[in-house]
Amino acid sequence: MSDWWDDVAAELQARSEHAPDPWADFVEGATDEHLTDEQRAFLRQLDDQPALGRLTDD
Repeated sequence: MSDWWDDVAAELQARSEHAPDPWADFVEGATDEHLTDEQRAFLRQLDDQPALGRLTDD
């Protein structure tokens, strides 16, 4: 079974090497005005996700 996972991991790694990097032009210390439209859209998607439910011992 681990060979299958190794094959999956290798395929993902091979495909990700040529994937576009939306943060390639990111400048350290940049503000929102320096983000690309794609970066803003990505961050909006993260912000729009519902919060995870938490189990409590109450």
